[in-house]
Amino acid sequence: NKGSYQMNRLMALTMALLLSCFITKAQNYPQNCFRYPLDSIQQYISLFNALRDNHFHSGLDLKTQEKEGLPVLASADGYVSRIKIQSVGYGKAIYINHPNGYTTVYGHLQSYHNKIAEYVHTFQYQNKTFEFDKLFDTPLLWVKKGDTIAYSGNSGRSTGPHLHFEIRDTKSEHPLNPLLFGFPLKDTLEPRLDYLHFYIFKDHQYLLAKSIKIEQSKINRQYGVPHFFYEDTITLPFTSFGIGFEAADFLTDTTKKYMLYQSLIEADQYDTVTKTNFGTAYSYTMNQGDFEKMRSINNFIDYKTYFREGKRIQFGFLMNGMYGIVANLPFLFGFDKNYGWLNLDTNYVVSLNTRFEQHRNIIRNKKTSDREFGNEIVCVLREPEFYNPSLIDIKFNIKFKADASYNEPEPLSCPNIITRQNNMVITEHATIQFNENSLNDTFSFCIAESPKVNNTYSPIIHVHNPDVPLMKTYLLQTRPIGYDEKVKNKLCWVKDNHSYQKSEWLGDNLQCNPIVFGDFKVVADTVKPSIEAKSFKKNKLNGTNIVFEIKDNMSGIKSYNGFIDNKWELFEYDAKNDLLCFLDNYNISKGKHNIRIVVKDNLNNVNIYKKEFIKK
Repeated sequence: NKGSYQMNRLMALTMALLLSCFITKAQNYPQNCFRYPLDSIQQYISLFNALRDNHFHSGLDLKTQEKEGLPVLASADGYVSRIKIQSVGYGKAIYINHPNGYTTVYGHLQSYHNKIAEYVHTFQYQNKTFEFDKLFDTPLLWVKKGDTIAYSGNSGRSTGPHLHFEIRDTKSEHPLNPLLFGFPLKDTLEPRLDYLHFYIFKDHQYLLAKSIKIEQSKINRQYGVPHFFYEDTITLPFTSFGIGFEAADFLTDTTKKYMLYQSLIEADQYDTVTKTNFGTAYSYTMNQGDFEKMRSINNFIDYKTYFREGKRIQFGFLMNGMYGIVANLPFLFGFDKNYGWLNLDTNYVVSLNTRFEQHRNIIRNKKTSDREFGNEIVCVLREPEFYNPSLIDIKFNIKFKADASYNEPEPLSCPNIITRQNNMVITEHATIQFNENSLNDTFSFCIAESPKVNNTYSPIIHVHNPDVPLMKTYLLQTRPIGYDEKVKNKLCWVKDNHSYQKSEWLGDNLQCNPIVFGDFKVVADTVKPSIEAKSFKKNKLNGTNIVFEIKDNMSGIKSYNGFIDNKWELFEYDAKNDLLCFLDNYNISKGKHNIRIVVKDNLNNVNIYKKEFIKK
């Protein structure tokens, strides 16, 4: 019959689509399976693996025209595998598993839709919690490609309305670049290299020794031709160096920069004595990420310059401490025995090629002849094939030249050398213990103490410098002094006067596990959180929602609960705006009611707000 025919035809088309996804994935990435998750023009705020504070961006940020409430659509057929709601991070998020081995993620949502919304609401009331992380071991909520699953918003740690979208490998959970799956990108502008930087290595530190600005006015542009040219000569007063660079891509607007996507440094270093060649010096591609190794971003940029100036310089070499780690980074796939480090030496010829996608940047460094010493660097910036390709060739003749006026930058002088084998420092009042996963590199380590000040229970412990990054936490421990037993359970470590560090007692010692360096001390948090009502005018409810502002001066909000007429109700916490909101007012009848808000901080200081009010 007609219905059976249509059902069989639909099943055949579905199987054909799934088969094409599987076949395409085996060859590369499926191009016909995933749709853009908004019903609007495809516009991108941020691309995959963009550089962020301490992490790479794991997806695409999609424009919602600075609005909330746009329908968010399932990118492909599948089932809801996870729903996560938190006051920070992705805020309200949904994860969908697809039969082709991928998972899509949708973050910073305003709300959920239909059967998903019903499930979430029921789960929250049954478990009396706004925030939760629910994994579905078996499929429960199925969706079809193009179904509305939620509405776009600004929840979590979002800085404005948009949709965060990811495609992950379901098995490994590694995020993948969604643009590899056929998402079009309008790109009409060529990339640009702004600076080359040269680094030296001294006393376990990488020091910025020289910077060269690329004069854009000297670039020879021939419009209609994808090749642009630039040539210059550079002399260096040192013979061993690593290269850093500042470069950016642009799509349709020169005011918005996008980071480099792929870097490939090919260094054909020819030794005229041994007659040997080396291949790729350093290379990585940002097609994948790894959430467990997101802080490795601080090894791919000059973190000290970023911390001090807010400027990201990408390294074209590996830090020493990364030698044993790079094999586990999914986006790093090649390097030579020198790890991208170059030498201006009469016995070596260096040919350096660096490529990037969104643009590819090729740098070649070679000797002009066996007798005449000189090095040439050529930079070619090109966008990848799935964008609008364009090339910029930038040539540098690099030579060594002694310079009596050159003052080599001085490294920070510290008395302790920290390695994975020697990783503990003990002072009069503190113990610092690193584990092997904490360190980016061997380095000289500074630690000092200043006398305790009023309302503190330890000296101020100056732990190295905050412009040095770490991969993992370390142990900081002291025996607090001068405290009353009544406040013992209120003592905690803080960094720089205000940044709370989760603390615990081990015998007579108080310890914490920071992931940054800085100045630390022990204080007591005895102040309860504040609660301020925003929706009542005297005893009358003013407006459609019940809103409170909740804050804590030190250790931060640990828990919050709201009760109306002695019944637990769903209050949503917006941490970035310090707001606690009840949005289900339509369930409250007209007349008199009572409300109770209970807020607790991380040191278990509790504040309770009570009020009787009238709803008209």
